[in-house]
Amino acid sequence: MKDTEGMMDCSVHGKTPWEGTVVCAEDEGGCGRVWHLANENDPLYPPAELGDKCRCGKALGAEEESPARAICGPCFEALAPSMNAS
Repeated sequence: MKDTEGMMDCSVHGKTPWEGTVVCAEDEGGCGRVWHLANENDPLYPPAELGDKCRCGKALGAEEESPARAICGPCFEALAPSMNAS
């Protein structure tokens, strides 16, 4: 969960800065892919052809039906290598 000061509570890593990283949450109907929404130079920034959607077609924005959930930097870093391989 992200708060208004740019910090988030991670169940694994505690209170950490949110760095613009999200997961297309499988428990919300997504595919589990991670994205770095705040850094256009990151290889996991969504390609322009996807718009605001994940490769699975689900919305990555703040829409209520979006499965995208903020994740902390350490969780993102743990998941990112498998995303770069796919």
